[in-house]
Parts: sequence; C-alpha cells; structure tokens
Amino acid sequence: LLLRVLRRSSAPLAKDERVRRAIELIHAEFATELCIDDLAKAAHMSRFHFSRAFRAETGLAPYAYLQRHRVERAA
Repeated sequence: LLLRVLRRSSAPLAKDERVRRAIELIHAEFATELCIDDLAKAAHMSRFHFSRAFRAETGLAPYAYLQRHRVERAA
C-alpha cells in the first residue's frame, strides 16, 4: 500500500519548465498556504497564462492539483 501511494505522488512532472517549478513548489510546500499568485510567481507567468498552461500540462487546475497532492500525502 505504501509503495502504491509513493508511486502516485511521484508522478512525472510537466514538460514545461515553468509549470515544473510550480509543481515542485507544491510538492515542497503543500502544507503551507499556497495561492495561485504564489504558484504563478514561481513559474514567472501571469495568473491567467499560468492557469491555462498548468491545466494543459497536468489536466487539472492548479488548486485541484494542490488539493489532490495534499490528500495523497495525508493518506
């Protein structure tokens, strides 16, 4: 069970380096208060462009990805 959880949480990162930086921030700081502005700033993008790029790379909105990661870590 533990191996399954670890495999899911270590999913491949995005191809776009900017989105990858935001995902790394989510993985490192998931327990803190992160907002879309923090993630967009880490990616060096505007909020709007970041949200679209993030969804295109991951299939999820940034906040949904953050919530999913938190739930996986809690499990």
